[in-house]
Amino acid sequence: MRGWARRALAAPLLSAMSSRGLVRMLGATGRSGCVVLVLHRFANPDLGTPGHCPDSLRSVLGRLRRCGVRLVDAEHAIDEQEGWVARDRWRGVSVAFTVDDGYQDLVDIAAPVFAEFDCPVSCFVVPDVVGGHSWFWWDRLDWLMRHAARRQLEVDQGRGPINVAWTDEPSRVRARERLEGILKGMTHDESQRVMRDLAVAAGVEIPATAPGEYRTLDWNDIRTAERRGIRFGPHSLSHPILSRCSTEQVTREIVESIAQVHAQLSDPVRIFCYPNGNLGDFGLREYEVIQSAGYHHAFSTIGGVVRPTIETDIGPDWRLRLPRFPYEDNVGRILRNLL
Repeated sequence: MRGWARRALAAPLLSAMSSRGLVRMLGATGRSGCVVLVLHRFANPDLGTPGHCPDSLRSVLGRLRRCGVRLVDAEHAIDEQEGWVARDRWRGVSVAFTVDDGYQDLVDIAAPVFAEFDCPVSCFVVPDVVGGHSWFWWDRLDWLMRHAARRQLEVDQGRGPINVAWTDEPSRVRARERLEGILKGMTHDESQRVMRDLAVAAGVEIPATAPGEYRTLDWNDIRTAERRGIRFGPHSLSHPILSRCSTEQVTREIVESIAQVHAQLSDPVRIFCYPNGNLGDFGLREYEVIQSAGYHHAFSTIGGVVRPTIETDIGPDWRLRLPRFPYEDNVGRILRNLL
């Protein structure tokens, strides 16, 4: 039975079952494994930035601890998996937390919450952004639309015009999400050109460095956070979707990001993290470059569980397409991923 069908059939029973009961059931039925979760931003009321609510995160971590779930380091979870493959023995239910992109709110907002529960957290960062050489394209797009001199933009993408318009904040968010989807489908060079054209159409000049609400950690911040227990790994050099890049750029994005993270930090996570990370965003070419750089594991954002059957579930290339689920403020939903 496929996983989605099994979860659908089990839903009525699980809705009435406590999280502790679910953990016991998973252990008793051999459905052990590690759910690796991915988060991005954390809500900062002082800056008005959206993201995960720290109080909800605190509640989730407390419930996971109380119902007997191990909170583990992401790299440790993979090391355990390598042991599971060899020994094939149950190690219970665990959850690992990862954070992509490395915004300042990880340290300001989330780190104290993770520390309350002695919960390891691994963050994947982008050296060009950390070093202040650029800022994330989706943040530049958001800033552009917030400061546009007009609320209707039209640019030529080479295959016809792109038109977006908005009248209020909800419609601006919808327009921005539509543009993000269009840009993600382009090659890296095309998307950069369209971003420049959008800025001209909006009548704005995008700042060279990220304004405060888009601020990411710099290397000094990261080294300080590392000394306090947060671990960091490479997430490409500038965060393009790798499958949309030339082989030369892919090599640079992967190899240089790994090299810079190792040059700056004392104990980096030896797992690469794909930008975006969905099906079609990476493939055999990226696997080869990652391995040539001395890494043997990479995280995607494709759902799945790190467990003894992972090679059967995912395939022989599972190490280079490690699964992660998006974080939810609901312990039951997090644990049901194990079904």
